[in-house]
Amino acid sequence: MFQELGPDAWGLLGVITFFPQGVNKNHLGWLFPTIPNRINLLEKFGVLSLTYQSDGFVTITGDKDPNTHQAHAGYIGSTDNK
Repeated sequence: MFQELGPDAWGLLGVITFFPQGVNKNHLGWLFPTIPNRINLLEKFGVLSLTYQSDGFVTITGDKDPNTHQAHAGYIGSTDNK
C-alpha cells in the first residue's frame, strides 16, 4: 500500500523522521509547499502505523533512541541497520 502513495510519500516521511519531536501540523504548508496532498499522506501514514499525532505534532512511530543505531531505518528505505 505504501508504494501506491507515490514518490512524495518517501520525501515527506523522510523529513518527518529527522525532526526529534516530529513536525508541527501548523507548519506543514511552509515545510512541504510542493506536496499538495500532504494531509492525505499523513493520514495514510497513520493508517499504516508509520506515524502518530500527539500535541499538534506528527511523528514517526517506533524507537527514536539514537543509541540503538536502528532508529527508523526501515521507514526511510535503508537496509543498513548498523
